[in-house]
Amino acid sequence: MYRLSTLLLLSLLLVACNAQNNKTAVNTVEFISLADSIEVIDVRTPEEVSASYIDGTDYFFDVNSAEFKNNIASLDKNKPYIVYCRSGARSTNAINFMASQGFTKLYELSGGILSWQEPSLLKSK
Repeated sequence: MYRLSTLLLLSLLLVACNAQNNKTAVNTVEFISLADSIEVIDVRTPEEVSASYIDGTDYFFDVNSAEFKNNIASLDKNKPYIVYCRSGARSTNAINFMASQGFTKLYELSGGILSWQEPSLLKSK
């Protein structure tokens, strides 16, 4: 019985790890190197975006808006995307939702725009 329980627990852990494989955290340097070939999504509020955003951002989809799910549904699930927010909480929620909808190549800016290390790439609208 002990072996069966251990085997079951290990199987569950492997499944959980594999479910996370389509989400990768990136730092600023990695973000910059990926951003030219991957579409970038800012999931902050319009007010936050008006203060500043990362140059080259392709989409501005407020994760808390009523349109968020429809905006995400309009994207190609087979393309890779980098998602960011202010500190990382909303982008994690957005990426989890995207993964549940079948998106397979997702990246998240670790620490959000607060952790951004390249001020010259921050823009104001």
